[in-house]
Amino acid sequence: MKYETYSEYDPAHSALAESAFLTIWGGLGQWHDRLVLIGGMVPKYLCGKTDAPNALPRPVTLDVDLGIALAADEGQYGNLSWELRAFFNRQQPKDAFDILYTVLHYDGGIDAAIAAFAEEIGADNPACEEALLSLREHFATEASPGPVKASHFVLGSPSPGESEEMAFQRASIRQDAVSAATRLLDTAEQGE
Repeated sequence: MKYETYSEYDPAHSALAESAFLTIWGGLGQWHDRLVLIGGMVPKYLCGKTDAPNALPRPVTLDVDLGIALAADEGQYGNLSWELRAFFNRQQPKDAFDILYTVLHYDGGIDAAIAAFAEEIGADNPACEEALLSLREHFATEASPGPVKASHFVLGSPSPGESEEMAFQRASIRQDAVSAATRLLDTAEQGE
């Protein structure tokens, strides 16, 4: 289940999802090299310190998504290409937020996120084609679906008479999403 906005997620329920993941992960030891964590829990494990103060709220999820890695060395966590592919196909506000959060708070910084994305492209990750289309079509401008949905997830729908501070926060999230997408695309185009 995905909610439209961050405020709809109960922190206790997110904690239960992580507890479930940690419980089942231990029991799947013999398959660790074939399982990949995907979905909303990925930012927590790709982004290092999720408890540090950020402009964005911490990642949330209510479920655990595992994928099977076939003929690819994906590591144990999903990656930006799969998140972007998910957004390309589903157009969910939470997916847009997860992409933005992952790029901005990736363990090792934004440059490390961009380098990891370049590696995915170089390794012919099957998700890359739709990931690049998603960046081009859904993150090109502040009015594109990706930035709009990321800001909607964090702040809810804009309302008439919205405060200047709220409008500034909304614009900042959208600008960050476009900037992140531009950097990812620039890296991809340099590798082509």
